[in-house]
Amino acid sequence: MKDIERIVKEKGIECPECGGSLVNPSHFMTMFRTAIGPYTGNEAFLRPETAQGMFTEFRRLYIITRESLPLGIAQIGRGYRNEISPRQGPIRLREFDMMELEVFYDPKDSSCPYLAEVENVKINLLHEKLRLEGEEKPEEITIKDALENGYIISEWLAYFMGLAQEFLVKLGIPREKQRFKEKLPRERAHYSRQTFDQEVYLSRWGWVEVSGHADRSDYDLSRHMKMSGHDLTAKRYLKKPLVIEKKIVKPKIEIIKRTFSDVGKIMQEISRRKSEEILRDLEEKGYIQINDLKLDKSMFEIITEKEKISVERFIPYVAEPSFGLDRVSYAALEYAYQKRENRTILSLPPYIAPIEAAVFPIVDKPQFTEIALRIKEDLVKEGFKVIYEAKESIGRRYARVDEIGVPVAFTVDGQTIEDNTVTARDRDTWKQVRIKINDCGRLVKSLIRSGRFDKALELIGIHL
Repeated sequence: MKDIERIVKEKGIECPECGGSLVNPSHFMTMFRTAIGPYTGNEAFLRPETAQGMFTEFRRLYIITRESLPLGIAQIGRGYRNEISPRQGPIRLREFDMMELEVFYDPKDSSCPYLAEVENVKINLLHEKLRLEGEEKPEEITIKDALENGYIISEWLAYFMGLAQEFLVKLGIPREKQRFKEKLPRERAHYSRQTFDQEVYLSRWGWVEVSGHADRSDYDLSRHMKMSGHDLTAKRYLKKPLVIEKKIVKPKIEIIKRTFSDVGKIMQEISRRKSEEILRDLEEKGYIQINDLKLDKSMFEIITEKEKISVERFIPYVAEPSFGLDRVSYAALEYAYQKRENRTILSLPPYIAPIEAAVFPIVDKPQFTEIALRIKEDLVKEGFKVIYEAKESIGRRYARVDEIGVPVAFTVDGQTIEDNTVTARDRDTWKQVRIKINDCGRLVKSLIRSGRFDKALELIGIHL
């Protein structure tokens, strides 16, 4: 800190925005610190990510899933980061929602069995090579080619990047408004072998990260193992057994008896220690120390034994896609917001619309409202969320449900009484088609499945 302070003063460095002088540098903790219970000595920190809970629970879940890899663990939850300057509405928050997936895999068998599902998907990739050349325009490339060219080092990482792009497309965010930007080595987190930020272009803030895709190697599990002493390894079954040499350390009890008096306590302490630990001390120091006593090499016998093993243990690697749900939700809302003839339409994909259908009588009269209420009740019984309104003009009602993203509206009118058909109106195009009352539920179901009004009509046998 003193060096930074000195350089700032020597170079006369000022704020690039206002030209003002800078305050002295200081350490800042980006995790929220708190105390557990009434005693300040019980210090704790609010979690900045959900991932660590999945790492600490790895052993239990690995056993539950019959010790098989790859193993995926997912969690949706809240994270907390003590941002210096939260701003930009939901884009930068101190308290936010996230969903993270940790996929544990064998680094010697890192192939992803699902890669074929996305290998031909094209992504906009701003990889390390382009960034180092100062290029800001991403390369359009298939997932398969990105792997073959070495731009993405892990099949699991590539798979989730392809999947993440298609996920956002289904939320209504076009492919051309997405890109994956690789973090340079100096920008990467300490645990990462490779990281890509999935970014979406927003009208107000430009390119904004909505998810991060990192290969965390074995960093997290190895650190938890070291600090906790618990075994977080996995098993690898060998096709051919291996013969290994193993050194075993045995104490020479007679020599120890002649040298020390309290042999019982010494032997008890030796039994607590691992053979590898004793061997390391003997090789590095020439002795092991028990309290104030030193036991040298002459007091131990080192035996080399051959052992045939068919299973070896290793620490799994981890591929992690991590999404900020607040940012994803904001991006989906921005791309759903449309204007048509000075009217607002929330053009959400039907499968994420909070209300799936609207039912209206053409006017508020019993001969229309009775049929409309019956249609609404039938749709509700099928599990759909439905809005019903009978007041004001039909045009105002259409406008209201367009604004809240209802994908289809059914209108009961005079013709309904004659032939048991209703008008089905599309939110996005305002097209209207007559369908049978009994087809209302089928149309909503098909609309949710296909995402488009014209395709939904085709699925129930109606062609425009």
